[in-house]
Amino acid sequence: MKRIINNIKYKIFCKHSPLVICSVDLKDLPKLQEKDSVQIDAINMNDENNIKIWLEIQNDAFKRNWGIKECERFLLKHPHVSVLNTYFLKLGNEIVGIVSNGFFRKNKDIGTAHYLGLRNRAQGKGLGKYLLSYSYNELKKNGYKICEAETTIDRKRSLLIHFDFGFKPKVKFDYWNTPDNVNMITRKIVSFRLKKFYASWRHSPVKI
Repeated sequence: MKRIINNIKYKIFCKHSPLVICSVDLKDLPKLQEKDSVQIDAINMNDENNIKIWLEIQNDAFKRNWGIKECERFLLKHPHVSVLNTYFLKLGNEIVGIVSNGFFRKNKDIGTAHYLGLRNRAQGKGLGKYLLSYSYNELKKNGYKICEAETTIDRKRSLLIHFDFGFKPKVKFDYWNTPDNVNMITRKIVSFRLKKFYASWRHSPVKI
């Protein structure tokens, strides 16, 4: 019985429910500040070696066990995001970070950063924020005026970084870029938590 109750609670209050935060306009996006010993290059994801490195970083960053099938499903043939470019970040002579950018298939004028990851030993140095800034600035150069980011309510660090970039909570049901199968109660709870977290950040911004 306890397990059943916990399962019900998890479904209703599920902290992994999807949410979207959005930037209305990229014109106010902070310019990329150069970093010493850091190099970012667009790479060819048809290259087997690049795919291998991409998977190594994903698996290291998120404790996953992805292989080629997952790379195809979540990057090369993603059902909701069409990837434009994938980038490797090099710190010195080592590739330590990855990110892609693209647009939503449902709303082709809306850009997004996609599957950012850093090797564990490279985390905590501001490289994730730098890589994200690079991705959004590249989209801006390519003419995108709106970018949206999808994350989960438990990824506080990701939310704070996006707030720093000018992203604001999006809680209306007017248009969603990916199917929203969350029940209404959970959606309302998640939206409330997101707005409360954003209000707290505005009152006392936490810089990442």
